[in-house]
Amino acid sequence: MLLDNISGAFDSRGVEWPGGPGLAEATSVLNNQIVELQRLGGDGITWVAVSEDVKFSGNAIGNFDVDRGAMLRLSQASGTNVFGDISTTRISP
Repeated sequence: MLLDNISGAFDSRGVEWPGGPGLAEATSVLNNQIVELQRLGGDGITWVAVSEDVKFSGNAIGNFDVDRGAMLRLSQASGTNVFGDISTTRISP
């Protein structure tokens, strides 16, 4: 899980992904703000969106597939007041 019971403005710290497909889920209320799953870019500095499938403004589930060792984080893309839970789960092959 990358982030649980989020509240207010945030950027979660990056965590190393074990590789392969995953499922990102947003539950509770996100106050119609945008939260997205991001990965650390090749320059080692810039965070980039993984895909539109894991960009949430409310209750939703999205799939993603990221290489082993990629650094992932959840980031508030817009707004200032986000409340809810967002988690990521690796899907076993």
